[in-house]
Amino acid sequence: MVTCEQVRGLTGALLEGESHPEASAHLAECARCRLLVEELAAVERAARALPVYQPSARLWGRVEAAARHEGLWGQRSWWQDFTPAFFPARPAFAAVLSVTLLVAGALVRYPALEGPALADTQANAFEVAQAELVQAPSYNDRYQIHLQQVEYRVMAEETSPVDPELREITARPLDAVDRAIEQTQQRLAAYPDDTLARDELLRLYRQKATVLQAMSDPVWLDAGR
Repeated sequence: MVTCEQVRGLTGALLEGESHPEASAHLAECARCRLLVEELAAVERAARALPVYQPSARLWGRVEAAARHEGLWGQRSWWQDFTPAFFPARPAFAAVLSVTLLVAGALVRYPALEGPALADTQANAFEVAQAELVQAPSYNDRYQIHLQQVEYRVMAEETSPVDPELREITARPLDAVDRAIEQTQQRLAAYPDDTLARDELLRLYRQKATVLQAMSDPVWLDAGR
């Protein structure tokens, strides 16, 4: 009688239709191994239904460049014609080739990426902050740093009203939110497991981001001046 470990080693052969009576008998009795084989079979069926992906010339160009860098491709010496055509790839190139093929496989679901590349654009601080606002508590400090960058840009001399009185007026909404954020942070420092306080802190971060976004609007800036 085969073991679970032995059956796992035969999953590839079983999925290809090979006959293994002992493994089949084991699957009939072991629900865990049977579930594993069924899940792998579902993945295989889904993979076969995907459209065939044709790697671009640029992808193969990168593979060739990596091969040439490793010295595996290039000018062949006369004596190499008398040696076997296949040589085991060096570990570094094997790793590069493996990663490249994995990336190519991941692109199967996204054939549209083969279209013309978009020009690289630098995301502003507000967009980065919004993109990185997640529920994980560890991201609180990181998001706050991005908000500080946005606030610095909004309140910079070249974008803020020159009149000190107007400058003070525009800073009031931010001051109110900052005070609430500070109080909530103190609450979390005292009670780290307070989920309500953590949710409130995330809500305040969103509120501050909204205020900064409104203040960065050119129409708002012109009105403030």
